[in-house]
Amino acid sequence: MLIWYSCSYADTFKKLQVSKKNDIEYLFYEQQMQNLHLKPEEAKTFARLWLQKAKREKQDMQLFKAYKAVMFKDKKEFLPLYADSLIIVARRIKDNKCLGTAYLTKGIIAYNQKELVEATDNFLIADHFLALTKAEYDKFKLKYALAQAKYYLGYYEEAVALLKNCEPYFLVENDQAYLNTLHSLALCYNKLKEYQIADYYINLGLKECEELEESKMENYFKHAKAINQHYLEEYEEAIVQLTDLMPFLIEQKDYPNQTLANFYIGRSYWYLNQQKQAIPYLLEVDKSYDTNDYIKPELVENYELLAHYFESRNHAEYLKYLKKWANVQKILTEKQSYLSKKLRKEYDNKNAQIVQKKMLFENRRISIILSIVIIDFVFLAYRYLSNRKKYLNFAKNAREIQDKPNNELIQVHYDRDTLDISPDIVAKALKKLEKFEKSKKYLENDMSLRQLGDYMNINGKYAARIVLKYRNKKVVSYINDLKIQYIIDVLENDNKSRYYSNAALGEEAGFGSTQNFIRAFKNFTKATPMSYIQQLKSSETNKMKQENEAE
Repeated sequence: MLIWYSCSYADTFKKLQVSKKNDIEYLFYEQQMQNLHLKPEEAKTFARLWLQKAKREKQDMQLFKAYKAVMFKDKKEFLPLYADSLIIVARRIKDNKCLGTAYLTKGIIAYNQKELVEATDNFLIADHFLALTKAEYDKFKLKYALAQAKYYLGYYEEAVALLKNCEPYFLVENDQAYLNTLHSLALCYNKLKEYQIADYYINLGLKECEELEESKMENYFKHAKAINQHYLEEYEEAIVQLTDLMPFLIEQKDYPNQTLANFYIGRSYWYLNQQKQAIPYLLEVDKSYDTNDYIKPELVENYELLAHYFESRNHAEYLKYLKKWANVQKILTEKQSYLSKKLRKEYDNKNAQIVQKKMLFENRRISIILSIVIIDFVFLAYRYLSNRKKYLNFAKNAREIQDKPNNELIQVHYDRDTLDISPDIVAKALKKLEKFEKSKKYLENDMSLRQLGDYMNINGKYAARIVLKYRNKKVVSYINDLKIQYIIDVLENDNKSRYYSNAALGEEAGFGSTQNFIRAFKNFTKATPMSYIQQLKSSETNKMKQENEAE
């Protein structure tokens, strides 16, 4: 028996060692995927090694994570295959969050490939699974995706409602998603003919892109601005802007937005009564439809314009584009009919039922509250009437006292500490605060008031009062300023750090998003991180020149 136990213990210990080693290896791969300094090829290699290890060891959860890591680092044509594999693994895991994420991913890939029917089907399956979880980020990601489907169908107000719901969440959680949301809101308001509101979101997006140094996304806001200018009848400006953006769109192989640019350049020339200049661009739109099978509702007019142009010039071409116009209308009508029914039946109806249940619950709650209020009112009325006699007697006695000669009124003064906290607690908390600063505890990811209070062994309210009194700042500003001062020290003393991206610097300081880092940096220094680094470099160059001249 003793020998059995010894062997069993040794085997168990060995298994634990292997398990621990595996856990460390998997953790290493996961950390590498978050390493912002890795080159794309290096990241792809680590992702593939992770995938191979998970397959070999039949670790489904790790396999799921590895597929998510590797799929967006490989070639675009492999994405649908990876998405199918992700769904197969998620089904084996039988986890609602994994299933929801897998179908959402497949839907996004289909949407980016302009397979809107397939995308919508997958979004609705994802909604079914994610509704059973607390995966907030994926839920908002799904709302954004469904807003795109609503936009395509022409349900612009419904798309706006979904996007407005996403906007404050993504502002805090994800820079890229926030920019995408602003861009989509601009497009929706353009379709609603609310051009000033569209322009507001475009300008806001351009400002955010400048702060985040997002030149790629900046071009897409310029693309939206040019289309908005077209509808404001600023045709010449729209032509210039879209023409300038064309090389970027070609380089990105973004044929959908390239097609839109061609359409709006052509339409602008048309409305300037320069039909000959318009035709080459309108023909490019037709070519895109033939080559990429790309069409959307606003492009239907392209065939009306072509048919109109050739009607008196070339009868065969006129009939050709008239036939194409009818065919495109039919395809879009069928697709929109299917999607509309699907969304109404499986998404809107479900949400309507949820709202009805909430209203029913709210009505019951209001009824209960009203009942309690009525009971309280009756009780208070009884107390008021029963105490009225006592009150009148008290008032009579008070007047008698006031009428007495040389009567002095007693005044009570409250001499209280402005913090309203025990001095002992304050002293201990301040020691903790000093330790917090010296140990650089503030560099922890998303350090908050609650976390600071926990560290100081006091509640958040007390922590906020102490920081405000002894550091003369609100907690958020206090923590952000400490983080930024740390980054400034790093930049001044480590030349290598000056070549880091904003994202890498923000991560180093423990900011939750690049956007929050840039804002905090700008508030502290009145300059963006990249501008500040440039100033540092210029200052050092000038200093070296002065030293050389002095020698």
